[in-house]
Amino acid sequence: MDVNGDERLVLGSFHARQFLRRDFDELVENVEKHVARHRHDLLVGARQLQSHLAVSSPDHLQAEQTDL
Repeated sequence: MDVNGDERLVLGSFHARQFLRRDFDELVENVEKHVARHRHDLLVGARQLQSHLAVSSPDHLQAEQTDL
């Protein structure tokens, strides 16, 4: 309450640039999440493709069984 008995809530001025900054920050955060999600999906997909294309090879070579 002020000296005149006014009990209204007085809010400070909120400039347009503060709104724009908040919106810009939200946009940047959403883009970062989107990029991170797609990067993860690409890496997982590449790993799965690599595992499917892997060439199976013997665990060890036995010189006695090879024909040279």
